[in-house]
Amino acid sequence: MSKLAFNRVINSLFCVLFMGLSCLSMAQEKTCTHQQAIIADKLTDQLQSWDTLEYAFNQYGQCDLGGTSERFSDGIAWLLIEHWDTLPLLAERIEQNPPLKRFVLKHIDQTLAPGTVARIKKLATSSCQPDVKPLCDEIKFATRIIS
Repeated sequence: MSKLAFNRVINSLFCVLFMGLSCLSMAQEKTCTHQQAIIADKLTDQLQSWDTLEYAFNQYGQCDLGGTSERFSDGIAWLLIEHWDTLPLLAERIEQNPPLKRFVLKHIDQTLAPGTVARIKKLATSSCQPDVKPLCDEIKFATRIIS
C-alpha cells in the first residue's frame, strides 16, 4: 500500500471514529422512541430549507441512525447543491445553534454518490460567498475526507 493510500485510510478511520463518538454523545443525551423514529424518518423527506433541517435536528437528532441517517445525508446534500445561495442562512443557524454544524458536516459522508460529493466540493471551492468562507472551508474538508 502506498503512503498516500495509507494516509487516506488513516484519515478515514479517524473521521469514522470521530463521527461515531459524536453520535454516541448525542445518543447519550436523548433516546429515540419508536414514535420519534417514525416522525424523524418522515421529516427527512421534507427537508426543504435550513429551517426545516434545524427543526428536524433539534426535535429528532437523537434518531439519526440507520436509514434515517442516510436520508438526512441525502437531504443535506440536496440543500447544499440546490440551495447553495442560502448558505449564509445555514451559517446564521449554526451561529445560533453550534451543534447543527457538526450535524451538517457529518452528513457529508460516504453514503452520498461520488458525483454528489464532487458537486458539493466544487460549490465550496468556486462559489463561496466571502462572509461564509470558514464554513465553505469546513465543507471542502468534509468532502476531502470521503473522496
